[in-house]
Amino acid sequence: ATICWMASTPLGSNQKFHLQYGAAKTIAKIQSIQSVINPQTLEHSSASAEISLNTLAEVQIKTANDVFLDTFHENPRNGAFILIDNINNNTVGVGFVNKTLS
Repeated sequence: ATICWMASTPLGSNQKFHLQYGAAKTIAKIQSIQSVINPQTLEHSSASAEISLNTLAEVQIKTANDVFLDTFHENPRNGAFILIDNINNNTVGVGFVNKTLS
């Protein structure tokens, strides 16, 4: 997925969140940060250990339950999600699905 991180606390891999898509919600873990995206050129640079406020990144997400999402390209209405901090319920990230894995 491609996400925009919206929290002042940096995002590292293996952090858990609530992933909400439409009215459905599940627990999700950021398995890895694959690359950081330059918002002006859309070029991908090497992954970092964490991403900070307003950073765009490509990440791999593992969910606790099956999710019924499409890629954003195929179906924008069902290809986006938000990440919610499971402690304080703040929205900490927004994202869209690049590809789905079985």
